[in-house]
Amino acid sequence: MAVIRSIMIHDQIYMGLRRAIMCGHFKPGEQLSARGLATDFDTSQMPVRDALNRLSSEKAVERTNDRRYRIAFLAETYIENLYQARIINEGAATELAATLISDSVLQQLVEIQDKIEGESEIALQLKDDAEAEVDVRNDINLHNKFHFTIYKACENPVLISIIESLWLQYAPGISVYIEAFTATSTKAELKRLNKINNQKHRKIISALRSKNAARAKTTMLLDITSKDKIIEASRIDHGKLLPERHITEYLL
Repeated sequence: MAVIRSIMIHDQIYMGLRRAIMCGHFKPGEQLSARGLATDFDTSQMPVRDALNRLSSEKAVERTNDRRYRIAFLAETYIENLYQARIINEGAATELAATLISDSVLQQLVEIQDKIEGESEIALQLKDDAEAEVDVRNDINLHNKFHFTIYKACENPVLISIIESLWLQYAPGISVYIEAFTATSTKAELKRLNKINNQKHRKIISALRSKNAARAKTTMLLDITSKDKIIEASRIDHGKLLPERHITEYLL
């Protein structure tokens, strides 16, 4: 029983850190302390180091010359390469999903999109309060769920694994762009962007429902965050824009 419990802890820490990276909890280049994370998770350093090593093998985390860990920096050329790989693989997964997706999964997408639009409204309301802190990580997490609900419908675990690896590397850049835009944009600008994004998601659902693989793929590719937006946001030091959030919130 002790062995099973130990394995569960290792997996929980790994999945929690993985989810934190996907939701933009960490910035590109941010140092990760195994000791500090172990304290935060209230566990020993062993499962944390195991998780960081697993994430390192997925290129979401990198080892520095002094054997520490950090979120990988996103050089412009690397961002461009990741973006090209996302276009190829996520386009293919969406095409496959359009031919296989079930009514129950389509309903899940509708429910996720309803929640996304709800989060958008909350962010807009908070814009009226000068002292309010807008936390975009819930929104990012819901967008992850929307995309991966579609990709998993392609029923190709190899392709899904490739896409997950790409997202792990791309996600910190996405969060930098989204939080910077959310924090520095006017309410009118946010409302306009939310409307565009929500329309794209609804069009994706519509194309999937009608089994139109070509239209589903085209609309999905338009929904992938542009490499140029991430590069531009990465060039500017916006400071700390997100409110504090404890790492254990990413544990299931």
